[in-house]
Amino acid sequence: MKILYPLEAANRVGELGEQLYYLRNLYFDRQSDLVVIIYTPEKLPRLNQALFSIATRGLTVVTSPNDELVQLGRRIDAGQKLDIELPPGYEFAPFGQTREKIAFSKQFGRSVQKPFHYTLSDEERASGLQLRDRLGIPRDAKIATVHARESGYLPNLSYHSFRDVDIQTYVPAIEHLVDQGFWVVRIGDSSMVPLKTSRREVVDLTTLQPADDFSFPYFVAESSLFLGTASGPSGVARAFHIPCVDVNWPIDSAMWGGSHDLLVPMHHKSLRLNRRLTYEEILMSSLPECWEADEYVAESVELERNSPEEVLAAVDEMIHRLEGRFQTETELIAHERRTRAIEEKAHRLRVHQPELRMPMWRPFVMPCQISKSFTDLNPEFLGHDWREPLPCNVSSPADFSLKLDVNV
Repeated sequence: MKILYPLEAANRVGELGEQLYYLRNLYFDRQSDLVVIIYTPEKLPRLNQALFSIATRGLTVVTSPNDELVQLGRRIDAGQKLDIELPPGYEFAPFGQTREKIAFSKQFGRSVQKPFHYTLSDEERASGLQLRDRLGIPRDAKIATVHARESGYLPNLSYHSFRDVDIQTYVPAIEHLVDQGFWVVRIGDSSMVPLKTSRREVVDLTTLQPADDFSFPYFVAESSLFLGTASGPSGVARAFHIPCVDVNWPIDSAMWGGSHDLLVPMHHKSLRLNRRLTYEEILMSSLPECWEADEYVAESVELERNSPEEVLAAVDEMIHRLEGRFQTETELIAHERRTRAIEEKAHRLRVHQPELRMPMWRPFVMPCQISKSFTDLNPEFLGHDWREPLPCNVSSPADFSLKLDVNV
């Protein structure tokens, strides 16, 4: 049986890279049966051909002039009945973009080892060495790739403006990476603000436009670590099995990754309480269901970006974790136990309060790890005694014995 998968947003690197990565893992033993349906080329002017070639390698891809066919994933996600008669031997995948992510999360959870990850071919690696030569990057240099989302690439998505960040807040972390022996490659597009640093080991591809499509997937794939924010390139890095430092992320129900990724969340400041919320308060409220800027405004919550100090500390933590010399095992186990206890209690609250339950969702346990350096800099993030009014639409946690009571 052939499995049809409409890929509507192929011209966005995140959707292209992530959706096919999830699909190929969910159907790992049936990849030869997958048929990906995309728009005709003239409707995909921004398609990254190099990433598309890597992501679809070994799959059957067909183009369709029928927009409704390519957009069927929306209807599948909405649970609508499809009035389409298929030839014998064909069926649609039972999910679109959203349901696919949820199915992937339920099946693989926090596991680092997935059946499938993207890889470069020998020919692509050879082309990459030539690319390094042209950019003056040593062939054996360790690479760290950096991405900071800005609004210029997709200006019509103003409702996601809370995900935009200032690349200059990354500079101390970038220069620290250089001091640790890395070459840093900043990816993005020509609309982005140039990176201000004098270090020769920093290559800002956004100033070298028009850059070829290949530079983006090549340097991501060759990275020892990826520093990014809530945007498509971070998902591509995970699809290449690259450890990610995810800074400036809202704590929402779309958290992905694995246990080798670090999350540095934005500060969620309650305008009602005039202070930053704790992890407990965020998870036990309706905030994880916010997807657009106006929804945070409605909750009277302001998202504050991470400071340069927080970004630097998380990058240093990742370097030390990869080298196996970050703090002691006892400290890390205590940190992990405390964050997981909060997440499990938040899940129990949602079980008892159906109005807070996220449709189709899994137990609320983050697949990635909360950065230990972030909680060291912000010790109040993991603790609160509930003596103040609750910040959002949530009942008293005392009703469900949810006060944090683990001894760590």
